[in-house]
Amino acid sequence: MQRSPYIIASFVVLGPVALSLHFAIDPDPFSSGAASLLSAGILIYAVALATGLLLSRGLWTTRVATSFLISQLALGTVIDLGPWAIVAMVADLGALVGLSGPWLSGWIRQRPSPDGPGTLVVALLLGTLGLLPGLALADPTGPEWEHLLLAGTAIVFAAGYARSMVAALWLLRLSLVPLAIPAIVASPTWGGIYLTLHVLVLGGLAWTKEAALAATPLIERVYGPRASRPRTRREQERT
Repeated sequence: MQRSPYIIASFVVLGPVALSLHFAIDPDPFSSGAASLLSAGILIYAVALATGLLLSRGLWTTRVATSFLISQLALGTVIDLGPWAIVAMVADLGALVGLSGPWLSGWIRQRPSPDGPGTLVVALLLGTLGLLPGLALADPTGPEWEHLLLAGTAIVFAAGYARSMVAALWLLRLSLVPLAIPAIVASPTWGGIYLTLHVLVLGGLAWTKEAALAATPLIERVYGPRASRPRTRREQERT
């Protein structure tokens, strides 16, 4: 059994776990609420990426995981490097080395799976989950109730869409942008601009054909096998 993917996936998760422990001790430069929101976001992201790396094995997992790890290393430049922060940075560097080296050769599919999610579908799902850390970065002094409302909405919508629920797709299309307006208004100017662009991109992705197909069942209704019974003598005589 190839062990390197499991080791790399462990490092992908270890970094966010250690970073969350750091924020629990020293949230600066974030408020305690923003640090908690950021920690929740990166943990959910890490679990999703590790699961994709081990189960989906698509090329998108290595690309997204690489960007995710680089963003965490960039975050390390604005926080105090305590013991847990150092553990997080070392784990992120180890995961980056594992993703860029030859250890995943033969494990990651170089072509999209015919029955797997498309690029736009993955971008919509991960982009929706990305609102959690995005809200913390948009207002490091928060979050206000408007940010928490959008964060909870993002989790519910992403969970529903991941289960191919058509209702979740329509909520992403019609409700995400209006629900984001209070959070945009409550954020600093630069944070509001970022949130506006983020939700507009998600809204555009939700209206793509690929996103719709991912939430539409291929078979609307599955009919069970017809019950059989022995024919009567009269039916046999007719035939």
